[in-house]
Amino acid sequence: MCLPVYQARIRDWPSDQDEIEKGFFGDAAYEQAGDLEGQFFHERRFLSYYCDNGSMMSLDGGAMTFYTPHVEKFHLSYFYGDIITESNKYLFANMYQQFPEGMETVFQETDLWFMSSEEARELAEKYLDLLNVEYGDEWICYAVSSDRITEVQKKMYPDEQWEYTKEDDNYFFEIPLAVNGWMLNTGGVKVDNATTLQGSYARAMVGPSGLWFLDVWMPFETVGESEARPVITGESAMQCAEEWYSQLLGAGKIELENLGIRYVAQCNTVRDAEAFELIPTWMIKATFQDGTRSLLPVDAYTGERR
Repeated sequence: MCLPVYQARIRDWPSDQDEIEKGFFGDAAYEQAGDLEGQFFHERRFLSYYCDNGSMMSLDGGAMTFYTPHVEKFHLSYFYGDIITESNKYLFANMYQQFPEGMETVFQETDLWFMSSEEARELAEKYLDLLNVEYGDEWICYAVSSDRITEVQKKMYPDEQWEYTKEDDNYFFEIPLAVNGWMLNTGGVKVDNATTLQGSYARAMVGPSGLWFLDVWMPFETVGESEARPVITGESAMQCAEEWYSQLLGAGKIELENLGIRYVAQCNTVRDAEAFELIPTWMIKATFQDGTRSLLPVDAYTGERR
């Protein structure tokens, strides 16, 4: 198989916001609260909106967040699973301690009373399509029922009263972003010598009244590509990963799983939104004896650790 290196930029949001605003707020009254210089990249805008129904949306040069008052009952960090935590296990250490059996066990995917998980996914897809964001197929779905979330909250905060009703039931999705049909790596995107942004990924929460939450970080669009070059096989990538882990002192027994090829962002110019290269990379998941997990990117051209 031969694959190219893509020259890419972080996708910006359309300059005409009317369609996006109407898509998220509908007929409810809203106002634009800010139009500032973006935080992350030069010549990008930071736009924020507030709606009379309590919803809020911000668009900031590659970072988009929409939420409604429904999410105030939920600690969203509960639901950060494989896509985020495997590259941020220190940041989300509390979640690992709280859910050692795994989020997919606590909140198993199933159909809730107000719509099926497939219908909820289709609803989230509608909003991603409105933003013109390319996403992959390997979604993670947590079906969050009121009885289970009550149990979790009481475990976390035993001195407080937590009672959820079925109107609080929701689906939480972790969504891999993609470029030209290939999944993007979800590790850091370096934008200057000191700043690394976590991306690329999206998260969505769908409840009985519709979309409650959407967070989209660092979707890419390609602006060019190199000549395609041969890549090593998945078996070779696994062997490279095994050889590297075998050199770790005290690593113990390790189970490796090949997650397939993903494109990993490399930044060449400080804070230049046009300066990214997307490199084809085999992504290997390692599970250690103590249950912790790590991702090892293997360069798909050379077999070296990326």
